[in-house]
Amino acid sequence: MNIRHILWIAALPGLLGCSDHDRVVAAMPFNPSSLAGGTFNVVAKNPAESIILLGQLHFAPISGTDIQGTWDLKQWSGTDVPGLPGSGAMTGTLFGTAAILRLELPGTESTLGVVIDHAVDGRVAGRIDLLPSGTFHGRIEAIRATP
Repeated sequence: MNIRHILWIAALPGLLGCSDHDRVVAAMPFNPSSLAGGTFNVVAKNPAESIILLGQLHFAPISGTDIQGTWDLKQWSGTDVPGLPGSGAMTGTLFGTAAILRLELPGTESTLGVVIDHAVDGRVAGRIDLLPSGTFHGRIEAIRATP
């Protein structure tokens, strides 16, 4: 290998927009049963971050694949999610390496559908959607609350 090849290989990360100072965050393995019995602080955002939800998910011990618990959320910005601020029952199921959750919104026909399917930097993360309308959709991240 000559010096030109070595210089080309050394310059390649910079040409691709990477440097040794850039931080790469990869999804970590996620075991959805790790949610059992925990309380998680939650932030959910639509892609434009014009709607932001804050609150907590409280998981009961998981029995088989059935998930139960409670939730409480408030809308920090935006106005597109009916029934918030509010709280209620959470139901769901474990499906492979994902937790699929349903949060019934009080006083409405709507629910928030949540799929938590990966972990990043010590947080669990996934997708959230207002159902059936789909007027709100985005990312959700949660971190275990300290006792």
